[in-house]
Formats: sequence, structure tokens, C-alpha cells
Amino acid sequence: MGGACSRKRNQQVNEDGQCTGLSSKYAKSRSSKWLGVSSPRSNTVLHNERSKCPSLMEICVSKICEGIYRYSTLSMLPRDISQQIFNELVSSQSLTDSTLKVFQDCAIQDIHLGYYPGVDDSWMDTISSQGHRCYL
Repeated sequence: MGGACSRKRNQQVNEDGQCTGLSSKYAKSRSSKWLGVSSPRSNTVLHNERSKCPSLMEICVSKICEGIYRYSTLSMLPRDISQQIFNELVSSQSLTDSTLKVFQDCAIQDIHLGYYPGVDDSWMDTISSQGHRCYL
């Protein structure tokens, strides 16, 4: 499934369904040879023994939180991802009035600010933009 979409431009499929026209770089192995890693599974096992390897989602959320000041909005992201970013900013106490505005119209569902420092009435404009499904 999806084979036609994942083929390189110079690849052709013969009548047996075999791909031809692969460069020698990719033809050696269908594994992660292009990454320069012979066995990605063995590397994961070694890293798991030392410490838990973060998921791609965790890495992305972390990077977005580090540079949250660069964004004017996150409304183009799916709701679950913007929720994770919001939660991470709250748990690291990095949420401010200006970073909160990035979440305008993001449909955040759970806003747990409890005793969060710095919350004031100016935050209500952004919080109220989340719609009727928002849980405070």
C-alpha cells in the first residue's frame, strides 16, 4: 500500500511488482541504510538501557516550546498537538501572557492553571476564544 507514492522518480516497477532503477545507495538494503545505521533496533535497545529515548512527538513539542516566542499562532496544528504544547508550557511554568496569545483559536480543551503565577484578567480573551468545549 502506498508503494507508488513512495517510489523515487527514477524507479520503475516491472510486471512482477519489483522496483528497478534504484540507485546503488538504496539498493543495498531496504532498511535505514540511508541513515548510516545498520540496525536501528539495536541502537534503540542500547539507548533504552541507559535512558528512555523521547518520542518524535516529545521532541517536536519540546522544540516548539523552546521557540514559542517565534510563532504568532498555532491554530494550524491539530488540537491534540496544541494541547500537548500548552500542557508542557504550563508544567514548565513557561506560559506567559504573550505566549498564551499564540493559542488564540486553537481549540484547547483543558486549561489547568490552578495556582499558576501571573494569571490575570488579560488572559481571559485568549481563554474565551477556545470555545464552549474548554474545561477550566
